Amino acid sequence: MAKYDDLNTPAVAVVGLVGTILTVAVVLALVVVYNRIDARLEYEKNISPVPAEISTLVANQRITLTETRWLSQETGVVRIPISRAMELVVAEVASKQATAKEPDDGR
Repeated sequence: MAKYDDLNTPAVAVVGLVGTILTVAVVLALVVVYNRIDARLEYEKNISPVPAEISTLVANQRITLTETRWLSQETGVVRIPISRAMELVVAEVASKQATAKEPDDGR
């Protein structure tokens, strides 16, 4: 005679087995989806050809950053390479710091 507080062991085993199978199936499906998306993004990032407009734009920007050219001779405005501009700024800051550290003669 069955009591109400007895566990239905076969039902618990079936629910546990079905739950485990569903969990494994969901995890495998997510892994497949992730790998497909990752492969597509990797292709777009590294393998797919770059449009000609972007290549031309990047080349023009590199030239702009590395060439010296007059922008306005009347006002004396010149475009210089970015590396040279950084050198000039560092030299200017160093000279300002050197003049600020010179001792006063008290005259």
